[in-house]
Amino acid sequence: MAPDGMSACDFQVKGNGFPPTLIECKRIHPSLDIKGREELIQHIVGKAHKWINLSLEQFSSSEKFLNDGKHLWHLILDISGYGKDRLTFFEDHAISGLLDTDEIQDVVKHLRRLKVNGLDEITICWSNIFYFERKPRVLAYNACPILIGPPREHRLNYNGWTIEFYPLGRRSGEYRHLCISSVARSRAWIKTSWLGCTDNLVIYGPPQDSVRSGI
Repeated sequence: MAPDGMSACDFQVKGNGFPPTLIECKRIHPSLDIKGREELIQHIVGKAHKWINLSLEQFSSSEKFLNDGKHLWHLILDISGYGKDRLTFFEDHAISGLLDTDEIQDVVKHLRRLKVNGLDEITICWSNIFYFERKPRVLAYNACPILIGPPREHRLNYNGWTIEFYPLGRRSGEYRHLCISSVARSRAWIKTSWLGCTDNLVIYGPPQDSVRSGI
């Protein structure tokens, strides 16, 4: 609804028992060839600072234009682009993207130290692709909220989403299980789903006599 050329946010959220909130979404992409983990963290945090400062003008301008009272200011930062070429190998699978147990923790640690006048919350978003037996099987979109302003009871606790696509068998290209979840599933959840859908949780053996086996 904002006039052309006016600095405005993406969304205004209202609801019963929920304070009016302005939401601005920014997608951060790497602008240079990053070498090393420390340089990666510094680049993400530096870009985040830049977009935070730019978003403050949008929040303020939107609030004045709406002219219906004070809002909470919530900034969403998508940093999925930084995980595009990062592949981590585990014992029986691999993950493409930034890891919540590694790079994400450091980014969050830096952003928690921020004191930005007016800004109430930042949500960091990133995506992971899970590879089992060298094929992509799961896309998980994660989110981590970071409270910048004073604590409050009502918050937008967005947790992301997950798409799981598992085959008929361990080496089949046909799917028998497709699940879309309204939350980001943990690595343990995803691994267990894979094992269960591919019969890796079941051990098959020859038939046994129930009397001789003591059952």
